[in-house]
This record gives sequence, structure tokens and C-alpha cells, in this order.
Amino acid sequence: QKQNPSYIGCSNNFKDFDSFVEWCNREQGFMNTESNGRFWAIDKDLLKLGNYSEDSCLFVPSEVNSFIVDRANFRGNEKLGVLFYPNKNMYRARCSSQGKSNHLGYFETEDEAHQAWLNFKRKEAARLAEKYSIYTKMANALLTYYDDWPNMPDNGNK
Repeated sequence: QKQNPSYIGCSNNFKDFDSFVEWCNREQGFMNTESNGRFWAIDKDLLKLGNYSEDSCLFVPSEVNSFIVDRANFRGNEKLGVLFYPNKNMYRARCSSQGKSNHLGYFETEDEAHQAWLNFKRKEAARLAEKYSIYTKMANALLTYYDDWPNMPDNGNK
């Protein structure tokens, strides 16, 4: 938890190892591999329930897992997806997706830049939901992940 603040307050709510194995065997995406041979990861964040349990976890490919990471412990004082450029006196919005950083523009206000980031994230979530549509739990969660963003804990605010 010290190395990764997103795990602070997180707990493992599986009854025991046997119940975890049974859950894995029933879960969509278990034992799926990517083209590089890596297995899909267990994720506790996409369903927004915060702990490891049967109700809060699912298996996701690295593309989805890295997409929903907010990297809060690596960003500055600005909202998610926003950097202030003092030499331009403007806010830059950017977002990583599909292995590349996407410049979304310069904006007069931090809120405008953050909104550009949020719009990009929503479009990318829809693309990923379509790509993985046969995994209904993951696809549905992707489609709604950013819907209530202003009301989520640490919603990108400073």
C-alpha cells in the first residue's frame, strides 16, 4: 500500500483461497491471454467498489487496465489530464491511449482542459467497450465508468 496509494484501504474479501479459485473459474476473461502471452489482470477499480471480492472484480486486458488508471500519485496539482504551461499561461489537456500520448489542446482554464480530457476518456471507453463487447460485464462498466465522474471520490480535483 505504501508503493501504490490506490490500494490504501483495500481489502481482500474472498472467503478463502478455494472460493477465490471457484470465482476465477466462473469469471469471464479468466485464463485469457494477450498476443504477448500475458494473462489478463484481475481488476478491482472498473466496477468502482474498491475491494477484492466476487462482486467488485473482473479480469481485464492490459489495455483496459492501464486505461482506467488515474496515476494520481504521479500527477501534479492540476486536475486529471491537465498540465499548466506558465510560458503560455495556458492549460494543456492530454491523455494516453493505445500506447501513445494524445495532445488534446491548450485551454484558457483548467476546467476546460479537464473537460477535454474527460470527453476523450468517454470516447475511448466506448471504443474499448465495443472492442470487448463479448465481455458484457467489462463492456457495460466501461460505458458507465466516466458517467458520474464529477461525483466520484477524488474526481480529478486537486
